[in-house]
Amino acid sequence: MEDDSLRSVKNATYKEIADAEMTSKISQFIADLQQDNASIHAPTLKLLLDMVINQQGSIELIVQHKLIQILHKFMVNIEATQEFVLSSAVIHIIGVYGGTDDKIVLAGAFTESMIQMMHSKDEKISKAGSKALWDLVDENIEIRNSLLSTGFANKLLHSFTLGVQQQKQSQEKDSSLSSITQPQNAIPKHVKNSLLDIALKLSEFEEGLEALNILVPVLEDIVSIDSREIKTKARNLLVLLQAKGMRNQQDNNIRDKKIIKLKDKINQKKKEIEQEKERADLA
Repeated sequence: MEDDSLRSVKNATYKEIADAEMTSKISQFIADLQQDNASIHAPTLKLLLDMVINQQGSIELIVQHKLIQILHKFMVNIEATQEFVLSSAVIHIIGVYGGTDDKIVLAGAFTESMIQMMHSKDEKISKAGSKALWDLVDENIEIRNSLLSTGFANKLLHSFTLGVQQQKQSQEKDSSLSSITQPQNAIPKHVKNSLLDIALKLSEFEEGLEALNILVPVLEDIVSIDSREIKTKARNLLVLLQAKGMRNQQDNNIRDKKIIKLKDKINQKKKEIEQEKERADLA
């Protein structure tokens, strides 16, 4: 019994010492990150990332000392600087470790990284992200549900719409040329391919596909202006979505307005016939 009590005291003492050491390090991290000397920011963030990954209990102390608020300074300018990447990694890990048990949200923490990979200008990285996510969509219902319920369709819409706008601008600028040149900052072809591959894979399943309905208009644009390979994939996705009852919402609105007008005309005609009949009866 005494041995157990002594062991508990020792464990508590070790924890206090470890917490004190981490607190001292965190205080130093805060001081370094608040300095104007930018050259020490990235090395400090690397040490912080190592602490978050490897030292148990560090997250609670980091939150307690409000270090996360200090990381905001590296997130103001949305550029892939080393400081931005390291700060994002720290916050991502804290979010996953200290977040929810909801599997859909947890799956989103993983798929978000895959989506970032798919948008890479490096074709090998993009394809690796696409292949990994494609396999998971095929195997894991939580991954599918997470993609369809946490905004993946909106990310696709953003990238596809941006690509269409760039393609149209390129065609307008180079209308006098026989070939279409890619704008310097255009969405790379391999990124479009990666995104369409995942959307096509999702369309094989029945659950939650309504989320992809917002893609119909931009897919119609892609089919009309993009390269042959991209057109083919976009057309296949469009056909699959339309087969499941999804239509361009703008077309639906136009059709609904036509139906309303037709009903109004019919009602007006009925009213005129009734009025004619009443006049005939009075005569």
